[in-house]
Amino acid sequence: MLLPFFHLVEVMNLFKDKLLNAVRSYESICILTHHEPDGDGLPAGLALKRVLSALGKKADFVLEEIAPEQFNYLQARDHTIIVNPDSHYDLVIVVDCHDVKRLGTTGFIAEKAKQCFVIDHHIAHDDIVPGADYLIQTEVSCVGIMMLNLFREELDQMDEGDRLYCAECIYTAILNDTNSFMNANTDKETLLAAAELEKFGIVYGDVTEKFIYNDPWRKLKLIGMTMSTLESHFQDKVLFINSTQAMLAECNIGIEHLTKVIGWVRSAKDILMIVYFKETADGSIKLSFRSKTINVAEIASEFGGGGHIQAAGGSINLPLNEAKQVILNRLKECNELRNYSDK
Repeated sequence: MLLPFFHLVEVMNLFKDKLLNAVRSYESICILTHHEPDGDGLPAGLALKRVLSALGKKADFVLEEIAPEQFNYLQARDHTIIVNPDSHYDLVIVVDCHDVKRLGTTGFIAEKAKQCFVIDHHIAHDDIVPGADYLIQTEVSCVGIMMLNLFREELDQMDEGDRLYCAECIYTAILNDTNSFMNANTDKETLLAAAELEKFGIVYGDVTEKFIYNDPWRKLKLIGMTMSTLESHFQDKVLFINSTQAMLAECNIGIEHLTKVIGWVRSAKDILMIVYFKETADGSIKLSFRSKTINVAEIASEFGGGGHIQAAGGSINLPLNEAKQVILNRLKECNELRNYSDK
């Protein structure tokens, strides 16, 4: 059932009641998020796991691979497990994703569950988890805030340590999806949610330090190599950057460290779009789009992805240079770029 009025508190409360009834009914519970989990889906799932634990329910948080090192301060590796082909759960809760394909190798768990719930803030499309109940609130800047809104009462009743842990997870999600409050989705509700976390004892600067300023030096080398690939198109209105498997090998670092690299290009002025090409181990290309004026979610959806109007991703199963040409050809169709065709 796709909920029609995402902004109504009544809808959120009805969803929560149904979800908690299911939680009470099942002993076998699983939390999922999209493949290559980021700083919203992973912390939001960790917060949900802790809330369920406080309610006396054990839930497994299942990932495709070991949690990224970046989230060690949230003990992410201790609180998640790796998918098993024989995994089966009666109740599945999917966070920060509603597209079964984006669940990757964990998708079968959602499809086989007796009951499934989805908590997400991305633009809804047709590739939804079959038979699930949905709470999709595109106006909310991150799923972390959705967790705060859904479980405010439960958080208030948790012990001090658990409340602080959840607050750090939620604040991480806010930092991630607002790009440290610099994105256009930073609104009054986002700031109020961040401010509310203070009552749980959070030290904002400590979380920011651990999340943003805690990179291995090899990642800085990788960023430098990626920045050296900058190329401009459409009379300098579109920038391309790329990272390759050879770069990862030279820096001796995993692909999970590429998640925030595109942010280093955002300071370029008068840019209409940034496209980041990430070469994966199988040779396909992960695409990340950013724009303040062009609906990149629409473009990303044509390449098996989606996301937000100003930030989205997809993939293309071609070598890097061919992938760039395909994207160039697609961008020529954008009305916003017609006046800037390459000479």
